[in-house]
Amino acid sequence: MENLVSIVAIPILMEQEVLAIFLGGYRKETVMDGRIKRQMEAVAAKLSPYLLQFMQRKED
Repeated sequence: MENLVSIVAIPILMEQEVLAIFLGGYRKETVMDGRIKRQMEAVAAKLSPYLLQFMQRKED
């Protein structure tokens, strides 16, 4: 966990099932506003198709 003090965690979902958690944070106490959460959600949304491809290859 890299000794993170301030953390935001965004679930990556597929059909209401959590596939992974996108985690980000700071080692110092930091106030994270809605802007940071929205940015993290946007990155998680972009990552989810790649995560699905990776998971499907692992099952094959």
